[in-house]
Amino acid sequence: MSEETRNESSEAEVRIGDLLLSSFEVFAGYAWQRLGLIPNPVTGQVEEDLGEARTAIDVCGRLIEFLEPHLDDESRRRVHSALSDLRIQYVKKMGAGGSGG
Repeated sequence: MSEETRNESSEAEVRIGDLLLSSFEVFAGYAWQRLGLIPNPVTGQVEEDLGEARTAIDVCGRLIEFLEPHLDDESRRRVHSALSDLRIQYVKKMGAGGSGG
């Protein structure tokens, strides 16, 4: 394998950090939906389920533990901020007597 081919294949290779970040984004998006703050993209309906939201938020928290070593400082701040925002919104919804699912 030539050096050029080796470099091209490693650039095209999906890294674990990329997979973790994509997973974080999927679960965070799902949490926003289940908090009832954005509509379901398929149905267009707002569907609040705080039990589902909490699970998605907890998964995001665990993903960050594995994701952090793969992030630069700015990305690390961004994912922590996103998680904090989700947690704050969850607490607000629970305080407002939202559905626990």
